[in-house]
Amino acid sequence: MAKVVNTRSAPEPVVAIPNQVFTVGTEVYQQRLNRLRGKMQETGLDVVAIYADKEHGANFSYLTGFGPRFEEGLLIIRPFGKPKVLLGTENLNMANYAAINLDAVHFPSFGLMGQPRKGSQSLKSILEDSGLERGMTVGTVGWKYFSEDDGCPADSIEIPHYLVEALVDVVGDTKRVRNVTHLFMSPVDGLRTRLEAEQIIAYEYVACLVSKSMLDLMNSVEVGISEMELASKMQNMGLPLSAHQMV
Repeated sequence: MAKVVNTRSAPEPVVAIPNQVFTVGTEVYQQRLNRLRGKMQETGLDVVAIYADKEHGANFSYLTGFGPRFEEGLLIIRPFGKPKVLLGTENLNMANYAAINLDAVHFPSFGLMGQPRKGSQSLKSILEDSGLERGMTVGTVGWKYFSEDDGCPADSIEIPHYLVEALVDVVGDTKRVRNVTHLFMSPVDGLRTRLEAEQIIAYEYVACLVSKSMLDLMNSVEVGISEMELASKMQNMGLPLSAHQMV
């Protein structure tokens, strides 16, 4: 049975881009840190160690306002005092521009192989200098947590094993190092599941930019045009991308 398809023209949507990029203020980041420390107290954590690399930096940047590019990073949170951040050679200076006050430590092993390592502290000594000691309970944060449905123990840790080994070496017991990524990402009560008004505004700016890019792309579609030409219509205004552009 033949089907009839009717098409109608729709008015072009109005897409406006604000004149100024909105950024989340430092007071919001400090409030996030305070909320994390509240959860640490509720769950009996002495330390939270947040790992990041280029592909897995959202929980790290949620507190700092930046993510380590092309290297690794480790943010160490205690219930009090200035958080400590371990960064490689190329990202060390980023601590000066973080959204919260950080005590930065150069850990070259977070950088590329072949870069100088001589004279740097061992990971264990840095952790001890950060206030970690035997008998403490440490929560690790990476990019996911697990349940029985994953086919592995619910307390499995996803961050690099060499970091877990160093943490266990300092606190003295594997049971005292556990995955607490759910504190950030649980759909029920994770820190990142509830957005501040300032963060919503920042996301809306980016959404306007994406909408304008898509509209420009669609208005440029014609017979014979290549995907490379269409991709040139997608502008990010220098803002970082959460995913590669695809046409």
